[in-house]
Amino acid sequence: MTSQVRAVALLSGGLDSTLSALLLKGKGIEIYGLMFVTPFLSKSSVEEFSEKMKHYYKSLGIPIEVRILTDEYFPIVIAPAHGYGKCLNPCIDCRTLFLTLAKRYMEEIDADFLVTGEVVDQRPMSQTLKSIELIERESGMKGMVVRPLSGAFLTPSEPEIKGIVKREWFLDLRGKRRLNQLKLAEKLGLKNFPQPAGGCLLTNCGFSRKVRDLINYNELNAFTAEVVKVGRHFRVDGIKVVVGRNEEEDLYISRNCKGLGYIIEPLTVAGPAGFIMTKGYLNDSLLETTLKIIGRYCDEKHNILFSVFSPTGTIFEVKLKEAFEKHESDAYMV
Repeated sequence: MTSQVRAVALLSGGLDSTLSALLLKGKGIEIYGLMFVTPFLSKSSVEEFSEKMKHYYKSLGIPIEVRILTDEYFPIVIAPAHGYGKCLNPCIDCRTLFLTLAKRYMEEIDADFLVTGEVVDQRPMSQTLKSIELIERESGMKGMVVRPLSGAFLTPSEPEIKGIVKREWFLDLRGKRRLNQLKLAEKLGLKNFPQPAGGCLLTNCGFSRKVRDLINYNELNAFTAEVVKVGRHFRVDGIKVVVGRNEEEDLYISRNCKGLGYIIEPLTVAGPAGFIMTKGYLNDSLLETTLKIIGRYCDEKHNILFSVFSPTGTIFEVKLKEAFEKHESDAYMV
């Protein structure tokens, strides 16, 4: 095998895609990593996650191109052509987008084929044989994808037919069990790999409910896609209200929501920060209800003094007589 054979490995940061890239790299294939980061791939911010992945793959000797998807990605979350999975996960459309964009990158660097970590039947929506064939066809990548972990029983790809890759290199993995992947990781000397868990946040129905709320109010964008990962979420008079759950989230609200709405912090008791996502006029009803919701999570529930930071930078104080009970605040929760 010569270094002239070049492949793009579609990487996710997970174990399967990493193993697939290393497996072919060990056979002399020149591997170029490509990662698409969506806002819902990790609980971290897209920038933080991207930097972490660059460092990780650099340590493995795999050059990687990381591309953050927002404008191309949101339409398929809002209205996927092939529908959703169990929650708000548009897996088939998402995978088709990834392969379509990967095809363009292959053309940019003159790569011979694409490598993925897909294992047949591991994921019920996008990794069945029928779905794999559909995604290849709709992305224009039919026959150009090599799947080393399941390749031993799949229809030969074009690179295999041409003799660029060999069937004896491949495994015959199928389903959700990960024991064989862990054995392969040990064999390849891969130690500090991400645990095989997690994945797209849209497969979590509780999280998906908050994203669906943003879609219903036509508010899904790069900013709200990050905010939705933070705090407890409420709707008050049609306005999004976010309340921090811990000190880290309170700090996120105070730093990242400045100028984009009203930031509220308790002054006289220990309690969370809150965010009213509007730059418009803050009427008394909206403010009072929001304070009662935030007060529900404060150490004291009566006579709380709050500071309110407006989008324009002005600050004023307001006192709340009595916070909501749990059932009252829950009535506004998304």
